[in-house]
Amino acid sequence: MAKKKSISESAADAIKSGFDLNKFKDNKKLSSNSVKFKSQKWIPLSPAFQSITSIPGIPIGHITLLRGHSDTGKTSSLL
Repeated sequence: MAKKKSISESAADAIKSGFDLNKFKDNKKLSSNSVKFKSQKWIPLSPAFQSITSIPGIPIGHITLLRGHSDTGKTSSLL
């Protein structure tokens, strides 16, 4: 029985033989038609927060991490 290639081995072979991203996605059944994304929902935050972060708020159903140096407003954002 032949050993099945891993995705990384298949990707390396595809790159060596003239890589075509769409062909690779179709071969691995990763085409955009097969991927279903659930709709994104947000906890809305103030317009000031939205303009600074370029996001509408905190995403629902995801782990969110606030990081930075001390006195940069991490706790204030949380509150």
